[in-house]
Amino acid sequence: MHRAFPQTGEFTALAAAFSADAVNEMLALVWRGFDRLCRDFGLVIASLDDRQIERSITSALESYMSLERDPMTAYHTKHEAWEMETAESDGAHPPAYDIAFVLNANFRVMWPLEAKLLRTDRQVADYVNDLRGNMLTGRYAPFSKSAGMLGYLLSGQAIVAVKAIEAQLSVALLPYPLFHPKREHYLSYHERNLEHLEDICDIFDCHHLIMSMVMAPDVLSPASPAETPT
Repeated sequence: MHRAFPQTGEFTALAAAFSADAVNEMLALVWRGFDRLCRDFGLVIASLDDRQIERSITSALESYMSLERDPMTAYHTKHEAWEMETAESDGAHPPAYDIAFVLNANFRVMWPLEAKLLRTDRQVADYVNDLRGNMLTGRYAPFSKSAGMLGYLLSGQAIVAVKAIEAQLSVALLPYPLFHPKREHYLSYHERNLEHLEDICDIFDCHHLIMSMVMAPDVLSPASPAETPT
């Protein structure tokens, strides 16, 4: 389905507030929230199915991000934020982002994060399918040139998961120097196949944050100065 909006110019101008510096600031907030989650959150997952685990981690992560956020920023965070612009019809249930950075000037403009549980470092199909089916079609992040994917890794090595994602996407995941190598943070570049929208952000950058849920104590220190963009 192709869909265009009369407010596209307005939306893309507002979305420009999510500049490269702003995106780096938001990504630093994600990692600070993750550090706090690892220190404080008693993660009991043995009796939960994958979707419950994913939601539990994501809800807690967004809460910690909210606590870490400077109240003077131009955005706020929201868990399970609806994307009304790409709903299939007026009566359809709209897509919902796991976490969104919502622009204070217009709540309809969002920079999304999608989370997927990685039971092992080779079980990445759901992660890849979400990126392909939602981010790269314009169903998610319709007015943004970038977005983020979170991989909650329960077992195995992050680099193995990265290589598995690369293999399934046939796209390189490049270390993102602002955070890597301390963080398993990567960036991939894509051309969008805009099934859901016309004339919207066809070039797309995806940040990949692979979050090991079994962390060594020395990794749980506060974010370094390099992770707090000025």
